[in-house]
Amino acid sequence: MSELIKESVQKQFFAKFESEPDLQGKVEPLFLEVLRVELLKPGATTKAVLIEGCHGALSGLLLAGKDVRACAVDILKAVALVVQERSGDPMTTMGYALEGIARIAPAVHRDTVAQIANEIDSAFMGAGETFSAFASKYQPKS
Repeated sequence: MSELIKESVQKQFFAKFESEPDLQGKVEPLFLEVLRVELLKPGATTKAVLIEGCHGALSGLLLAGKDVRACAVDILKAVALVVQERSGDPMTTMGYALEGIARIAPAVHRDTVAQIANEIDSAFMGAGETFSAFASKYQPKS
C-alpha cells in the first residue's frame, strides 16, 4: 500500500503542475487535500501516508521540472496543518514528513539537498538538521 501512495501522489502532482508556470500558493493546498484523502483510506497509517506522500509529491514536481526547494517548505506547511487537525505527536509526525522529503536526495544534486535543508530550517527552525540526517541515509555514497 505504501508504494501505491507514492505513485498516486506523484502522478497527481506531475499532472497538476507539469504545465503550470507559477506554483506560488498552489502546492500547499493540493498536498493538504491529498493528505486528508489518503489518511481517511482504510488501513492508512500516518507514517506511511506522510513518508510516501511527501516523497511522491516532490517526485512528481521534480518530474515536472519544478524547483523542489521551495516546494518542500510548502509541503511541510500542509503537514503542519494536518498535525493541528489530528491527535498524535507533532515531532514524530513532522519527522515522517521530513523523511519522505529526504527520499528525493538520490534524484537531485547535493547542493540542492543542502538548499532544501536551508529552506526548511528557515521556515521550521531546527528541522533542516533533521532533514539533512535523513537525506544522508538516502544520498549515494561518493
